[in-house]
Amino acid sequence: MSDTIDNRRRMFTKRVIQEEFLKILKEKKLSKITVKEISAAAGINRGTFYYYYADPFQLYSEIENEFISQIMNYIKTDEEDISSWLGTLLHLLKDNQDMTIVVLADSTEGMLLDSVLNTVKNKTITSFIKKYPHSSSEERELFFTYFAQAAISVIKRWLLEFPYIPPDHIADVLINLLS
Repeated sequence: MSDTIDNRRRMFTKRVIQEEFLKILKEKKLSKITVKEISAAAGINRGTFYYYYADPFQLYSEIENEFISQIMNYIKTDEEDISSWLGTLLHLLKDNQDMTIVVLADSTEGMLLDSVLNTVKNKTITSFIKKYPHSSSEERELFFTYFAQAAISVIKRWLLEFPYIPPDHIADVLINLLS
């Protein structure tokens, strides 16, 4: 019984640390965040922070890896049609809005966008081949770059300025842009 309580307490403490860290990360660059700052925001002492993480970079990496795993579970599908998985992906991004905003704000500090884009690239290019059968591979690469950057901008602006718009509607907007 005490193991269950201890485990719940540990999970709760880690969740609080992660939530407060994400709040701080929305305001400051990762390299400028201190353990002292995270600990104060989470209402814990620094020793408790160090029990779970070596530094803010390890904390970020753990959060990012968990998020990437969640996303990959949703988009690793055999479906080639973008409309079959884009809505699900946008729901996940909306449900994890704080992390999504942080990652989209400064993609240089993480690997999330690269992982997601590499996974959806082949599916999206397959869609381009169907729409533009006479395009060269170089042109399809440029189409993908254009679409990916546009999609990232739309998603970021949606979450920051129009979060009340349902994810499925944003999926329709992106699919219409692709068409």
